[in-house]
Amino acid sequence: MNATPYSRMLSLGAREGSTPIEDFLTEALAAATNRDPRPLIALLRTEGIRLRGDLTAATQVVKGDAGRLDLVLSADGVEVVWVEVKAWSGEHGDQLKRYTSAAAALSPKPRVLMLATTGTVPSIDMTRVTWHTLVEAIDDCDEPSDWPRI
Repeated sequence: MNATPYSRMLSLGAREGSTPIEDFLTEALAAATNRDPRPLIALLRTEGIRLRGDLTAATQVVKGDAGRLDLVLSADGVEVVWVEVKAWSGEHGDQLKRYTSAAAALSPKPRVLMLATTGTVPSIDMTRVTWHTLVEAIDDCDEPSDWPRI
């Protein structure tokens, strides 16, 4: 059976070393983004990230030595943003440095950012958005569930 976003959310925690709440939030955000990308597009625009094309979200994307990326946003099939999702855990080792180094070696270079709680500070200079600003972006969208992708 192929995993749906919802079955993936319900099966979280089975992977060794996983952080179930962060994995759940990542899967939920990806499912919501694939249904209606407008709130995430609006949030990223406030950080100077302009996305054009058909936006899709994928989770738990393995990038060789860089590791496993929580969320990868692609526009028209091209990876444009890598998101490290944080809820209640901190950075694992030098994961942010590995992600930014791997992204810098690509062309085009995806932007790397952290989606985290207000108090979480990345160990390196990178864009950080908060869950609060994401909720505000959702609230600012007119009828987000009425997206024409249905």
